[in-house]
Amino acid sequence: MRERGRALWRKKAVRRGLLAAVAALVCLGLLWGAARAVPGAPIDTTLTERVPVVIDSDGGLDDLTALLLARQVDCLDVRGITASYGAVSLPQAGRNLLAAAGWMGEDWPVALGAKSALDGSLPAEVRTMGENGLYGAVLPPATRQADPRTASDFLYDLAVEEGGALQVICLGPATNLAQAIEEHPDLPGLLAGVTLGAARAPIPEVEVERLKGESEEAWRKRWEEAQLKKEQEEVGAHPDLLWEADKAALSAVVESGVPLTVVPVEALEGMDAVKKDRWDTLAPLLEDTGKAAPLYAGAKEYLNEEYRKGSPSIAMDFSAVAVLAALVDESALKMAEGGIAWARYGPVVNPGGEGIHCRVASELEMVTDEDYKWAKATGGNTGTGAVQTQRIPIPKLFLVMEKAFRHW
Repeated sequence: MRERGRALWRKKAVRRGLLAAVAALVCLGLLWGAARAVPGAPIDTTLTERVPVVIDSDGGLDDLTALLLARQVDCLDVRGITASYGAVSLPQAGRNLLAAAGWMGEDWPVALGAKSALDGSLPAEVRTMGENGLYGAVLPPATRQADPRTASDFLYDLAVEEGGALQVICLGPATNLAQAIEEHPDLPGLLAGVTLGAARAPIPEVEVERLKGESEEAWRKRWEEAQLKKEQEEVGAHPDLLWEADKAALSAVVESGVPLTVVPVEALEGMDAVKKDRWDTLAPLLEDTGKAAPLYAGAKEYLNEEYRKGSPSIAMDFSAVAVLAALVDESALKMAEGGIAWARYGPVVNPGGEGIHCRVASELEMVTDEDYKWAKATGGNTGTGAVQTQRIPIPKLFLVMEKAFRHW
């Protein structure tokens, strides 16, 4: 009888243990689901109500960084992504974006778009981010396929579905958007706005003194040659990547009548490191990227190697984050009303200027922070080894990125 009671007690204990285990697994599953469903700590935003958006991307590391931030913005509803050529080929861009969405725990649909510019050309080298556009970083392969619709149809369907509320953030060449407008002429009237990084401030005219006895014709010719040389130097040193990638597409988008917000070249360049000394401003940013570390491991290795070699050009591009911020956090940029006009070297934009109306994010808001400093030896030949530090002005967006990395 006693043995029978013990056996019954053991059965009940086992049953209770199994029930407890099942309950624990259920709770763990709920926690896992919550962990995947809830993004990291929300980052600052000036949005006050839901804003549906499609992000057009060429699949480079800067775009994936913008996606990492976008998922942490309250009120921003990422409805999907359209992929295009640019930093890498279209197939590679699609793979990068699908893999990144899965890695971030998002089920954003990705629709494939343009393989080349409207005229069939490809940019010689829009950006240098390694063969896969991620400086060699490898993400787990995607478990989903791309959306069966073309980028044009995908964008149009969402614009209709959202009833005029849809925004588009254009991080890659403007080709996908231009094709969508061509195939669906009513699309501009269905979009609430387009935000893109393109155009530049007008290049000032040079001053060429007229020589004594020189004819006006000869003087004018010398002036035109000097002006052209200055424009070529300026454009070469500070390229407008969207314009360089597909001039016809950018023209079509600007002239379509869709409401535009433009982040010009001068503001975008504050978000990358193009000289050796700028690496000092990026080192603290990439020092602790938390769960995002796999995405930036290759970039850090690449940049450190370039820094050690004394490379005159260290390219780490976060310009896509500035384009995203122009829609979601206007406090990170100086915003103004302006206009886009056309010069022989491409589109120019000027706050308060004439041309096709647009909103202009003319400058990045700069701040200082304890972690971002110059370090300079001051001991000279005295052997004291003294080091002087000085805080470096950085874009406010660097601190926003830190928060996104470390609270994801």
